[in-house]
Amino acid sequence: MSHRSRRSRMVLLGIVLGLCCGCQVDDDGDDDWTQGRDARPGTPAEWAVIAEAQARRLETLSIFSGNGSLVIDSKDDQGKTTTDRLNHRLWRVAPDKAALRLSVSGIPLGRLGWNGTRWWLLNEGPDRPELTVVDMKDPQGPLSMEEETLSPPVVLFMIGLMPFPSEAPSDFMIAGDRARFSLDSIRWSRAGGDLVAGNRHAIVVGAPADGPIGIEVFDDAGMPSGLVALSRFEPVETLGKPPGAWPNLPNRIVLSSTHDVLYRVVITFDGPLAQGRISERLFDLDALVERVDPVLVEGRDMTSQRLLESKDAP
Repeated sequence: MSHRSRRSRMVLLGIVLGLCCGCQVDDDGDDDWTQGRDARPGTPAEWAVIAEAQARRLETLSIFSGNGSLVIDSKDDQGKTTTDRLNHRLWRVAPDKAALRLSVSGIPLGRLGWNGTRWWLLNEGPDRPELTVVDMKDPQGPLSMEEETLSPPVVLFMIGLMPFPSEAPSDFMIAGDRARFSLDSIRWSRAGGDLVAGNRHAIVVGAPADGPIGIEVFDDAGMPSGLVALSRFEPVETLGKPPGAWPNLPNRIVLSSTHDVLYRVVITFDGPLAQGRISERLFDLDALVERVDPVLVEGRDMTSQRLLESKDAP
């Protein structure tokens, strides 16, 4: 694998691992979610407003696409900082069916895809494309951090699209016009059972229609390990709905990290569209393999060849 190809793969993995790398609060974060106001336990009625608003957002954004930019500051083993400026395009048609394409100045860099229990990462560097596939239906041994983070719940979680429980969490608190509560994991319901990923996390909500404005992630020991800051909320044009019924989506998401490779990621959205038509070929792994003829990457917990030969996967 060439240096440039390895670099492309590092950038791809850096994006999907950004949430799990142990982050630090940056200037976009808010150290005090209460903004100096007294906090009190929230009521069931207050929770119902927040949960119902999030459910409406998720329903309308069950089908949406958007594009924008990714600015990634990373550092090498010698501490030298490099900035990568990428373009992204995101498509979603179900909680467990989504695709993300990355490019630089119109040149393809790679893509992430998810369909049912299979997620994959395609590195489209200058050499022959390299494909890594993960099967959550039949994993070989414990899931690696890369495998779990490639799942739809985690990537959608980073942009504030996660379901809230019907009943208020035990630590649901209100301070002024803000609310804070924690959840044990990221969960999405699907026909074959819930998709579960990630560790405990705390969520801060401002205006209920916006969904999360801040997400703090905790490690296995219960210590704070990351922060996602979401801002610049704008209505998403939604086919079949009047402007007043359009859901809000953050146009800027910031993750900061002390990881050896990843340091900071800034994600922006420009012109997202909900309830439009999206081609199913974007989520067809077999069609992708036929089209690009990739090299299959094998690893300790990633068994691509066996999965691609299986025809019974969803």
